[in-house]
Amino acid sequence: MRLLAILASTLLAFASPALAAQNQGDVIIRHVTLIDVEAATAVAGQAVVLRGDDIVAAGPDAAIAKGWRAKRQVEGRGKYLIPGLWDMHVHFGGGPDLIAENEALFPLYVANGITTIRDCSGDLADQVLAWRSAIAAGEVFGPRLLTSGAKIEGIAPLWKGTIEVGSEADADAALDRLKNRDHVDFVKITDSTLKPELFLYALKRAKMMGIRTSGHIPMALTTGQAVDAGLSSIEHLDYAYNAGVKDEAAVAADFAAGRIDRAEANRAARRGLRPRYGDGGLSSLRGPGRLCHPDAQRQPDHRVARPRRSWQGCGARLCWAEAAQDL
Repeated sequence: MRLLAILASTLLAFASPALAAQNQGDVIIRHVTLIDVEAATAVAGQAVVLRGDDIVAAGPDAAIAKGWRAKRQVEGRGKYLIPGLWDMHVHFGGGPDLIAENEALFPLYVANGITTIRDCSGDLADQVLAWRSAIAAGEVFGPRLLTSGAKIEGIAPLWKGTIEVGSEADADAALDRLKNRDHVDFVKITDSTLKPELFLYALKRAKMMGIRTSGHIPMALTTGQAVDAGLSSIEHLDYAYNAGVKDEAAVAADFAAGRIDRAEANRAARRGLRPRYGDGGLSSLRGPGRLCHPDAQRQPDHRVARPRRSWQGCGARLCWAEAAQDL
């Protein structure tokens, strides 16, 4: 009974800031309007407590002030507090001569509210891995850095910063390096020269090894084949478009058999694109290269503007998706 009483009092203290007896934090942000992204509301008169890298309490200002103390207090009256933003598709690159220029971007991310970035492979893979460790250790100031390390590709690919794979043994070695030497956060697999069968093999092996994957889906494969093999996320909206193509499997088969080239496959895919709402009703695809809001027929100004990047729903997560060039 004594143990239960101790556990109950501990839970109550964490459940209600008012019941906590002057817990210690490092920083308290007072009287701020908190943006609740889950409820899509702005809640005025709130306070948030930070301890180290963690948010340890949030709630009505009066309750937080009663239950918490900190050496530093930040006055947030008239201001808004939002969760840290994620940039879900970043490339660091330009070769060794541009290492300093790339590193100079880190404080700019933080200054603009971006607290996590997701590096999807460039030509500075080893340097990015070093930056990830330095940021985590507090040696470099910047957002939390997630990285794929070097991408997996075929032989003599278009993209720089790759691990060239021409066989299943090569794929095994690449995945072993990325997981056990580089300790990447996910693996990126692209389609410049990688054979479709090796693309699927790498996805299946990565899934067996417990590694998340992202990538560019080869034209010779359907979206369903890639997802069934274990692909965790699709990079760039033009690859995801194919999931809405009426004859996607036929186009993929014709391309794989050499009956059509890539240009004709793209034209066939655009001709076969059918209207479809995106996950969660966030967007819909209407006609070749159109990215629209579900209410676009009533509110045509909701089309994505000329800038090529926009937020697109990807199941339960948000990821960067490139808007079609013809918008």
